[in-house]
Amino acid sequence: MGLLLLPSAEAFALIWRPAASVFGALLFCFLLTMNGKPLRMNSPESWVTLVSTPELINDIRTATNDQLSLHAAAKEHLPQLTPGVRVIIDRTFAQELRTGRSVNVLALCKKVVTKVSAYAFFGLDYVEDNEFLNAAYYYNEDVLYGSELLRITPKFLVPLVGMFIPLFLKRQRTFFYGLVAIIEDRMNNPDPLTKYNDVIQWIIDTSPKSKPWTPGRMAFEVMAIWFGSVQGLATTLTFAIYSLCENSEYISPLRTEIESSAGGEFFVKGEGLPLMDSFLKECSRWTPVESDPKRLGRESSIQPEGPSKFTDVSETWHVWGTGKLTCPGRFFVSYAMKHVMCHILENYDPEMVEAHGKHTINWRTLTLPGLGVKANFKARV
Repeated sequence: MGLLLLPSAEAFALIWRPAASVFGALLFCFLLTMNGKPLRMNSPESWVTLVSTPELINDIRTATNDQLSLHAAAKEHLPQLTPGVRVIIDRTFAQELRTGRSVNVLALCKKVVTKVSAYAFFGLDYVEDNEFLNAAYYYNEDVLYGSELLRITPKFLVPLVGMFIPLFLKRQRTFFYGLVAIIEDRMNNPDPLTKYNDVIQWIIDTSPKSKPWTPGRMAFEVMAIWFGSVQGLATTLTFAIYSLCENSEYISPLRTEIESSAGGEFFVKGEGLPLMDSFLKECSRWTPVESDPKRLGRESSIQPEGPSKFTDVSETWHVWGTGKLTCPGRFFVSYAMKHVMCHILENYDPEMVEAHGKHTINWRTLTLPGLGVKANFKARV
């Protein structure tokens, strides 16, 4: 959705230019009819909201990202996912821990995140579709392996190598055609009694109407969002679990919080838990893009603005981006991570299998979770 800001006098001058006289006259009539209210119009690419009064223009100018676009929509819809998300997390942990209490942390996080994200992206019906979900699970890894292979390939060989990669990494094809089938079914067989509340339906509903996207085009959009969502979330969650295992002194206060009224409020509203916010934010600080996480500010300069949330953005905290380019998916990331952490705190006493081992690896400029790092999830007594 776009915003077009026109102060009244400027709107009048623009409207009555000769080149736009017919459109301008109609637009002017609509503005008079709206009596200062916003006017929403469908353009060839998207919906545009026309704002013409100084008061509304100032509202747009001063509006935060929490009040615009996908940010507010995400916060509104996330609580509706809570019952399904809790069931998925509970079942996934039970399945992964059925053979013992020791498990590969990164693999566990990937499976939990894949299923929770699949629920948010495709709906509950596809969470148990093993072939489709398996393709979705490995799609991100295939993309990473393929891109790294192309990166180290001599430039003149890249086109040739690029032609052969899909012959070996076939799971993205299964994922793509599975998405196309879902989209085609919803577009060709709409059910007025069924209301979908997921990412696929959002893309179908908001895609351009004058130049409609094909199901394949929509599937590529979903795959792009999926890659950005699942890979980063699984990695961040893994680091958070590492920190919880390595710093057991935080387990008791975090449990106290989720067992208090703050925990009940989180399960209802999908946000909250300030102590958990602080813990997750500190976990992110300990795996930074740059700077020394061991440097501490003087006592008088520590957060003079007061408490903060994991999803906060500022000119000094760029985990989620900056300015208008902040990540709208951060609310889902925070929501999913808190639910997984709550499940662990409610049911297990976690600890690393190798308490003093190295739990991370460095690749190029990235710090990543170690592939074979395991943790014990001993049932809470």
